[in-house]
Amino acid sequence: MTRERLRGQAEEFAATLTHVLNATVTTGAHLTVFILDDTGHAIVAPSRTDPDTIDEVGWVPLSTAASEAEREAAPLGLKIRFRVGLDGEGDHLQVETSVFGLCVSRATGFCPIRVEYDRSKTSKQRAHVQVHGESAGLAYAFARAGQPLRPLHKLHLPVGGHRFRPTLEDFIEFLAQEHLIPEPKPGWQEVLRRSRSGWETHQVRAAVRRHPEAAAAQLRLQGYTVAPP
Repeated sequence: MTRERLRGQAEEFAATLTHVLNATVTTGAHLTVFILDDTGHAIVAPSRTDPDTIDEVGWVPLSTAASEAEREAAPLGLKIRFRVGLDGEGDHLQVETSVFGLCVSRATGFCPIRVEYDRSKTSKQRAHVQVHGESAGLAYAFARAGQPLRPLHKLHLPVGGHRFRPTLEDFIEFLAQEHLIPEPKPGWQEVLRRSRSGWETHQVRAAVRRHPEAAAAQLRLQGYTVAPP
């Protein structure tokens, strides 16, 4: 039963992301669910041509061309990969790890900028951005602190924390605003707004499940009558 619940919720999640991608920055994308046997987890990532296979690189071409050949030749892509499972109660889907980034090579999956999340990490920010590049200012800061220089891409820049971290919708909007997506589809902003609203609602509900007393207190302040179960 747990396996079926995981598959059903993961496929719903994959369908939502597939719709967002095909309605904004690409055409013909398909995110597939691959159940990892005996782990209680699943991978959600793009497939290439066979809907039962996972693209290990996670490449989605940033092209809305009608021709598949043109899309395959796109110089830029989105790297997308999620590892998901059910929460401690076995009821709701939760993301265990995720990565999405601007990819400049399908062959290598190299992304000069990416947003990552790892629920289990304690040695670094669980939700963080990594950027490849150089910063003279940071080099000076490390020197002033008496520390060896660390490459910029080795720094895990915190973003939003565990609960309200950046979403795929946020990243797509960023790429469009910075003109790194050649031709977003008409109405892309509204698609992102609706999808982001759904994600925020999901996260609020998850926060309430973990902090019911705080939620009840706020509702009482707003005039609601709230009784414990």
